[in-house]
Amino acid sequence: MRRWLGLAGLLLSLCLGGVILWKIDLKSVSGQVVRFGWGAWFLGLCIYLLAFIPRGWRWKIMLPNSGRLPWTEVTRIVVVGYAANNILPFRLGEVVRSVVAGVRFKASKMTCLGTIAAEKILDGCCLLALLAATLPFISVREDSRGLFRRLALVFALLFGLSLLGCFALAKGERWLLPRASRRLPPSLVRLLQSAFAAVASFKDRRTVLATALLTLLVWTLEGLCFSFFLSRMGVGAALPKGFFCLVVVNMTILVPSAPGYLGVFDAGTVAAVLALGMDPSQGLALAIVTHAAQFLPTTLLGLAFVAAMGLSWRRFCHLIDE
Repeated sequence: MRRWLGLAGLLLSLCLGGVILWKIDLKSVSGQVVRFGWGAWFLGLCIYLLAFIPRGWRWKIMLPNSGRLPWTEVTRIVVVGYAANNILPFRLGEVVRSVVAGVRFKASKMTCLGTIAAEKILDGCCLLALLAATLPFISVREDSRGLFRRLALVFALLFGLSLLGCFALAKGERWLLPRASRRLPPSLVRLLQSAFAAVASFKDRRTVLATALLTLLVWTLEGLCFSFFLSRMGVGAALPKGFFCLVVVNMTILVPSAPGYLGVFDAGTVAAVLALGMDPSQGLALAIVTHAAQFLPTTLLGLAFVAAMGLSWRRFCHLIDE
């Protein structure tokens, strides 16, 4: 199964990559990348890596029995999951993260996966809020405006309803679980118990506020990475444009693709830049330096953490196939 998923994602990435290379002046792109400079790239890389600090802390407080979990260990597992996304197709790194957490913390893997799903819902809501805050400060091309409005509406409905579902599930545990235990088979009851445990953090107002603020910090740091790279390319109003690119790219990489979001990340960046009325070669140059800043350090750190934990990628792949 994993092999067929990989082939499908690779095909999509190759198609998108071919379209991008056919439409864009590669000499202009290479010139912009060369002029960017290693020092600026390394600084942007550091800004991106800083986002793993609030990511790790947020997941720690969302996991059941979080008080006993060391923040450093949780953060390392988050990095391992992101590294796995760069190696495995179709965001299977999220499954890897849940497996590692389940093994290391002796917790339900389904519950860990459920907290990751809740985490992604928070991410989507935050990105839409950042998009709404950014739009008054940028000018989107007329021919792109309608498409982005429709997509924003679809994502707002999707993530908004999902967020309400998390709150409803958290509040309805006392009413739903006893009734489900009487009427459903044990396997489904266990699955429902995992779902309740995954959204337990939505019961407490202070925890909800903490996760919301940490989510905002995560995406502020990632947005600053895009904005910094745009400023180094000499683009005006780089701050709001960088956050706009951040949102578009992260909505684009929801599409199943090859490992590391190859092709879809670059297509999303180029699409965002085109919507802003910029040259597409600037979009591909931005995609290359940003993608490299996110892909290389995360993958290397993740591999190092896997080795330090005495874990095996082969075991993860076997569990995913199961």
